[in-house]
Amino acid sequence: MALVTCPKCSKQVSNKAQNCPYCGCLTLDLLEQSPTLKALQTKLESFPKFQNRFSVKVYSEGKTLIVKFTRLTNVSEPQNAYNSPWEVTRLFLRGISKDLKGMFTEFSFVGEFEGETEWSNSSLINSNGMIANTQKEIMIAAIAVPLVVVVILVIANLSKGTSTAPTTPSVQTKDPNCLYIPESSVPRGMSYGDYKDKVKRETGAKCVFFTGG
Repeated sequence: MALVTCPKCSKQVSNKAQNCPYCGCLTLDLLEQSPTLKALQTKLESFPKFQNRFSVKVYSEGKTLIVKFTRLTNVSEPQNAYNSPWEVTRLFLRGISKDLKGMFTEFSFVGEFEGETEWSNSSLINSNGMIANTQKEIMIAAIAVPLVVVVILVIANLSKGTSTAPTTPSVQTKDPNCLYIPESSVPRGMSYGDYKDKVKRETGAKCVFFTGG
């Protein structure tokens, strides 16, 4: 028998335990059993903008996937500092949606400082493993879609039937410094190029490729 650190309460418990006797956290060895979640933790820890600012823990409680960012004591930041980690985590989860399929029904993000929760948010995960859109994204899409339709009609009239097919980035050998995101994750009303720039800006990825799905 060996002792492991509970990802929720950080107490030492037996690696044979099915749940933590202190806080009830389930499947303590989930990271070892799931390459997907282990990759998620490694990816989040590797982002330069998070290093020396947060510690990251990935674990689950039942069907809820939990990502906890703990702000380091030597970092003094406003609570909205968690907005960027929240968006980066959601984008990464959308990129691995096929690996989350059937595993979870909800994603919960917790920002913590000195044992106290100071920021939290959550999203549902559908049966295909996709992170649901936030209310803000839904509102943007509702406004943008009619505008896009109008622009398309204007362009169609100007081009008089001629059109140029959009180019799709070719699928390349996976690079650990790049993000591979399903085309279906692009918000309505946003172009592929704009979304790619947004992802690069928020995640620090050197390159972004779209995949089918």
